[in-house]
Amino acid sequence: MASSSNFVQLSEDQIQCSICLDVFTEPVSTPCGHNFCRACLTTFWDSSSTCQCPLCKKEFPKRPELCVNTFISGLILQFKESLQIKSSSPSKKSTAEHVNVPCDVCIDPKKEAFKSCLDCGMSFCEAHLEHHKTAAKLKKHKLINPVTNLDDYICQKHERAVELYCRDDQTCVCLFCTETDHKGHNTVLIEEESRQRKALIKETQTRIQQMIPERMQKIEDFKHSADLKKQIADNEKADSTKVLRALIHAIEGRQTRLLDEIEEKQKAEERQAKGLIKALENEIRKLQSKDADLEELSHTEDNLCFVINLPTVTLSILPHTNDWTDINIKTEESRESLRRNLLQLQELVNKELEKIPEISLDTQKAEIQQLLETRLVEGDTWYLVDSHWFTQWKKYVGFESQDIEHKGDRDFYPGPVDNSGLLKDTDSHAIKDNLVIEQHYVLLPTEGWLKLISWYGLAEGQKPVARDVVLYGSINKVCKVVVYPRWNPCKIQ
Repeated sequence: MASSSNFVQLSEDQIQCSICLDVFTEPVSTPCGHNFCRACLTTFWDSSSTCQCPLCKKEFPKRPELCVNTFISGLILQFKESLQIKSSSPSKKSTAEHVNVPCDVCIDPKKEAFKSCLDCGMSFCEAHLEHHKTAAKLKKHKLINPVTNLDDYICQKHERAVELYCRDDQTCVCLFCTETDHKGHNTVLIEEESRQRKALIKETQTRIQQMIPERMQKIEDFKHSADLKKQIADNEKADSTKVLRALIHAIEGRQTRLLDEIEEKQKAEERQAKGLIKALENEIRKLQSKDADLEELSHTEDNLCFVINLPTVTLSILPHTNDWTDINIKTEESRESLRRNLLQLQELVNKELEKIPEISLDTQKAEIQQLLETRLVEGDTWYLVDSHWFTQWKKYVGFESQDIEHKGDRDFYPGPVDNSGLLKDTDSHAIKDNLVIEQHYVLLPTEGWLKLISWYGLAEGQKPVARDVVLYGSINKVCKVVVYPRWNPCKIQ
């Protein structure tokens, strides 16, 4: 059998009833091979004294038993489906649908109308329409397929068929209207107006069909642009984090060297002071010894012996001592110079940091809040953050409703990320046993950890506590974070 798309190429005349001039409804076949609607053929035979084919006029001795032609019904069904797919215009739908309009002449029971006459303003069955086919005057009447709203097709003022459309007043009129109320107006045949409107519809559809892919392309462009901007932003964040880390590392390294230098200077000054103090103590001991000797001599009772044996020169000689008047340990000036240099460096760094857009507290809150909802994926890396520090940070950014009152309060500024509460000692960086999630720590994905470090830095001497995500479970496998490297299933969070 041909595909359904081929039925669209069929002429509608090939599958329509020759009585109602509409697409078959319950098609039945006569013994002579012609096809009609069951209702049309039954009505025709009921109104005729003989039983004959309406088309070839072949008579039958008795009324044949009518059965629906399933083959033609299938063709019509596929034809209608094809029309619905190809077009949804009201004109085609009305062609495919059978309208049950009663004959205005028939007395009960009323038969189904075969045609509606615009000149008569009535609908007629096949039998009562016979006069329109035979009478010369009635042959000129305009017949249409039966409609229920026949008044809409007739001018109520002149009781004539509505055949024209007045473009000035945008209404349908009859021929007499053009000589009275609509005289001199721009009027055209309704068929012409319909053709133009259908052409306009076609043009509008064409524009719409062009606009749709254009907008779909725009959507793709916007998505691509958004993805590109996200990639650029990610690269900027990674580069900024790298630069800031390098700066922090350089400052920390310089801080270590500076502290070492200050400590070395301090030790040198202490050694110098100790040497000077020792020399002074030696001189003091010598002076004290000399003073004791002189004190003893001053109590000699033999004056002659005292004068002969101890000349004046000997008594006035003092032990060898240094001149300490100009000897000082001067360190304040060098320290003051160092302090000034550091303050200048701090001022310079602050000025440069002011040029970098500040990450607002609301942005911090929103970004970390979103990242906390990240789904665990096997192979990813997550980081432990001390709950005490994280709670302080939440207060500072107003994370929870109860934290709003502390938002931006410098007293709640958390400072560098500090995981010391999780560590056994800062040297090995091993974490304590039996840590409980939320109570002792929270878990953040890599992106969240890098954001916190870029905003606040990491406490001196600490290293990130990174842990892997693994697939756990023999039957229902789920992803979990291995908090303890030599993991015990009960310790997986």
